Amino acid sequence: MSEPAESEYRPPSTWRKLLNWNTLGVLVVISAVSVSLWKVASIQRNYYSGARTIVRMAHWQLEGGYREALQIVIDDYNKLMAERFKRGEIAKPVEVVQVPVTEKVYGQLINTNLLARSAPDIISMGFANKINGAQKAQFFLSLDEQVREPNPYNSPEFLAGAEIDPELARALPALPWRDTAMDGMRSTFDIDLQGIYAIPTNFVNAGRLSYNKDLFKAATGSDEPPRTLGQLLDICAKIKAYGDKQGRRITPIAGTRYNVNHFDSYNLPFFACYRDQLDLNRDGIVGAMEGWGAFGSGVFNLEDKPFVELTEACQAISNQFPPGFLALERDSATYLFTQGEAAMHLTGSWDAGTLFRLTAGKFRMGITDFPLPAPGERWGDPVKHPASEASKTGGNSFGVYKFGNVPESIDFLRYLTSYVQNQRYNRAADWVPNIIGTSPDARMAAYVPRLDGIQPTTWVPDGAEGKQVASIFNGQMQSLLSGEADAAQVIAKVKNAYADPAIGEPVIWSEFYDNQKVYLRTLERTLAVQSAISQIAGADQAEADRRYRTLLATQVVRTNAEDLRLIWLQTIGAKTNKPFPEPNR
Repeated sequence: MSEPAESEYRPPSTWRKLLNWNTLGVLVVISAVSVSLWKVASIQRNYYSGARTIVRMAHWQLEGGYREALQIVIDDYNKLMAERFKRGEIAKPVEVVQVPVTEKVYGQLINTNLLARSAPDIISMGFANKINGAQKAQFFLSLDEQVREPNPYNSPEFLAGAEIDPELARALPALPWRDTAMDGMRSTFDIDLQGIYAIPTNFVNAGRLSYNKDLFKAATGSDEPPRTLGQLLDICAKIKAYGDKQGRRITPIAGTRYNVNHFDSYNLPFFACYRDQLDLNRDGIVGAMEGWGAFGSGVFNLEDKPFVELTEACQAISNQFPPGFLALERDSATYLFTQGEAAMHLTGSWDAGTLFRLTAGKFRMGITDFPLPAPGERWGDPVKHPASEASKTGGNSFGVYKFGNVPESIDFLRYLTSYVQNQRYNRAADWVPNIIGTSPDARMAAYVPRLDGIQPTTWVPDGAEGKQVASIFNGQMQSLLSGEADAAQVIAKVKNAYADPAIGEPVIWSEFYDNQKVYLRTLERTLAVQSAISQIAGADQAEADRRYRTLLATQVVRTNAEDLRLIWLQTIGAKTNKPFPEPNR
């Protein structure tokens, strides 16, 4: 082999010697660390230097469009605060930052930071944070005084140019903040603590069907939604047949384990016939122990037609869900529907924005009520009426951490719940606003609370009272919906559980009686505090007196828990002559 010509030889340069792979790797690491340190220093300078007030707002709403819509309001507010700082109206700039966290760890994160006194300034309240009354009183500000004041962001300056009824525009600037909410902020009033501990920002509604109009048209010849349960089941059958013809599997309804709760909306229409018998004190509400009394005395009988027909109807619906739906998460249903592999999706208003965005350009989507059996159809006799949503209260509520930036947090919540901004933010997110006079985007009209129907009060073996029997009932109902049990098995196991002395009737009544006594003793202490406040309330005398009367009425009606004995005597005692199960202590 000949030696290379002298002209072909090129000795490596100094840079080529240095820039070998090892050196290059070291340079990449050094660059990455430098960028990271710069980023940390930038965050430290921007958020923790004290040059500005940073208001952190934590929530678990990760649905499509929500964070973007909230950010629109946040950006406008931050801009407004920057202008106020320039004019010398505030001491330093205020900046709101949202902190979205998945609901799977939201509760742990919030509670850990509450204990560490490092919690966000504004915190989304509700089931995901698992905050009880004691924690609420310890860590959250009671907003009673603030909600009695007008919302400054409803002043004429901020309503200028808005599409609003002139009479409402004149009234809003003087209305107390709580009265600008459609529900008067009843949803966030804690009757035990006698205070408002969060501010609702919209309405949350469930039990609606999103449906694929194009798939409906192809499978049935019409893109009209079902108006009755019979029509729904007929459409489901045609969709399955259409999928078979196409050589693909199309699920009629993209159901998951979350949809088990949606069947609760069927309880009232099917059990309305029991209401007069169950409402013993005629207060319009079927209480938990009135229900257990009816159950123990045989008035509410699972072997009767209403319950058997309820199970049959629910089974017929769940048969339209994917196989093994009880093991599926929400994301699975969203995927099936948005990819055209399911014709319908049973969910709530919180998912509407996500569905609209993921189906855009793929197919036309509609939203309709979940239908009931109609007269002449199977399960349609007697006539079934839906539950009225007239008493629906606001949701997606935010509390103020009392050891954080309190004035700034309250100010931003006022901005978010002003007429203009609340409508703007909810329309952008595809949610339903909850400030009087506002309206949602037209495509969200199906989620506006329905005002007709039956007052929503009924009873099933469910809830915290009798929780072990209720747990067996819920477990059996899930087995029934998945096809692993029938109505006879559900009835037998629930009745056996109620008859079990270790978890059934005597335990349910004695524990509730004992808990009621403890609650009333706590109520007496609260009454004493309210009585003292009413003596020194000054300008708030009327409000203090109102709260005292509310608590006193609760105590009088409960009659030291002896109302439970009366219910027992009217139901189980009258039927069996059994003595009341006395508590152990």
